[in-house]
Amino acid sequence: MDLTQIDRLVFLVFGRNYGTEALMNSLLEHFCTTLARLVPADASLILACSGGPDSQVMLDLVGELLANGAKYTVRAVGVDHGLRSEAQAELNLARDLAHQHNIEFHRLSVELAPTGNTLQNARDARYAAIRAFSEQFECPQFILTAHSATDQCETMVQRFTRGTGLRGASAIHESRNGLVRPLLAHTRHEIVNYAKSNGISFAQDPSNQNRTRSRTQIRQDIIPVLDQLNPEAQRHWAKFAEHSMRATQFLDAHAKPLLSEATGPLGSLKVHPLLTLESYLRQWVIGLWLAEHNLPVDTRYIEEIERLAGTPNKKLSVGGKLVINEAGSLWAPLEATQFEENLVLGEKLPIPALGGYLKSSIIKEKKSPFSPLKSPRQVAFDADRLHLGLKVRPWRLGDKFRPFGLQGSVKIGDLFTNLKIPTPLREHWPLVMDGDVIIWVVGLRRGSLAPMSNKTANVLYMEYTGDMIPSGISNSMEPAKH
Repeated sequence: MDLTQIDRLVFLVFGRNYGTEALMNSLLEHFCTTLARLVPADASLILACSGGPDSQVMLDLVGELLANGAKYTVRAVGVDHGLRSEAQAELNLARDLAHQHNIEFHRLSVELAPTGNTLQNARDARYAAIRAFSEQFECPQFILTAHSATDQCETMVQRFTRGTGLRGASAIHESRNGLVRPLLAHTRHEIVNYAKSNGISFAQDPSNQNRTRSRTQIRQDIIPVLDQLNPEAQRHWAKFAEHSMRATQFLDAHAKPLLSEATGPLGSLKVHPLLTLESYLRQWVIGLWLAEHNLPVDTRYIEEIERLAGTPNKKLSVGGKLVINEAGSLWAPLEATQFEENLVLGEKLPIPALGGYLKSSIIKEKKSPFSPLKSPRQVAFDADRLHLGLKVRPWRLGDKFRPFGLQGSVKIGDLFTNLKIPTPLREHWPLVMDGDVIIWVVGLRRGSLAPMSNKTANVLYMEYTGDMIPSGISNSMEPAKH
C-alpha cells in the first residue's frame, strides 16, 4: 500500500477535521499505517485471538479498518489449550467481537505434550494449529498477533537476566516468517485504555498473576519501576530491540558466508577456519551455528563453544544436548537417520550425511580382468553374482560384514573406530546392501561378495563422489588374479 492509499484510508477513518496532533497520537491511525507497511493492501489476515485485552483491541482495530474501506480478507482464530475451564468463555468474547465486525471466527483445540514446560508447549501447539489452519487457503496468509511494547520489554528483561547478546536483544520481531505484530510499538497501558474507552469487553487470564513465573515477577515488579524512572522507558526498550534486530541482520550478512565456508557434513562446524576469525566475528558465527541447530544462543554458551573449539576430543552440554569437538570439527546432536533407498543403475544417489553422491553402472562383456581401482571411493563387483536389487541404508549398531581379502566377519563399528570415523557421522554412514548382505561400507571397505575374476563378463562399478572420506585408507579392491 503506497502513501496515497494510506492517507486516503486515514481520512476515511478519522475525517477531514481530525486534529493533527491527535491524529499522530491515535492508536488507530498508527495501527493503520503500521499494517499498511507490513502487509499488502489486499492481504489475507488471520488474527490470533484469545479474548484478552491486546488481541481484542487488535481485532477491533482491524474491524474498524474494514468498515472504512480496507481491502483485507480477515479471519479470526482462537485456540483452546484445554488448560482452563474459563477459556471457552474468553474465546466467546473474541467470537462476539469478530461477529460485530462481520469477521468470521474459528475455534481450534489442541492437545499439549505431557512433559516439558507447559507454557512453551502451549505456545508451540498454538502456533502450529494456527499455521495448519492457514495452510488450507490457496493464497499466502499473514498471521497477526497482538504483542505489545510491554511484551517486548518483559522479554528483553527476561533474556538479559539469563545472559543474552545482541541477537537475543532483538527479542520479538515486528514481522518474520509470516507472523506480523502491528501493536509492538504500543504499551499495554495504551491498549487497555483504548479497550475501556471504546467499551470493548476483554478477559484477564488469571495465570498471568502467578508469581512463580519469572515473567509475572518482571511484569509486576520491574516494569512499574522502569515506568517510574521514565514514562517512555518501554518504548525505549522496544526501540533498542529494533536497533538490535537491524544490527543482527547486518552482522548475519557478514557472518553467513563464513559459516557456509566452515560448514561440514551433517552441519558440523570446521574448527580451523573458525579459529582464523577475529574473536567477535568468530562468536557471531558460532551463534548462527547454534541457531541453525536449535540450540540456545546465550552468550555463555557461545563463549563455552569458542573454548571447546580449542580443545579437541572434548564435549560440552549446551541446553542439555552434547556438542562434540572431534576430527577437527564441532558436531551438534542430530537424530539418527532411517533412510533406505534403491540404488538405480546410471543415476546419482545423494548421500547428504557425507555431502556427496553415489553413482553406479554396468560395464558389459568384460573380457579381461578389471584394472586396479584407484581409491576406496571406487568398487567393482562381478555383476552376474549379485541380485542387483541393491539398496543403500545407514549403519546400524551391531552390523557386521566380511571384508574383501580377510577371513571371517568384522563389526562395522570396529572398522569406524580403526579408521577414526567421527562418532556423530557413524550412524549416518551409508552401506550398500545386496539383500541382507553388506557389500560396501561406502568409501571405506568393500565386502567379499561377488569378487571379479578372469571369468567375469559384466562388471558392476560404483563410485562415491564427495569430500568426507578419510585419507590414508588403502584401496578396498585388489586386482583380480588369473
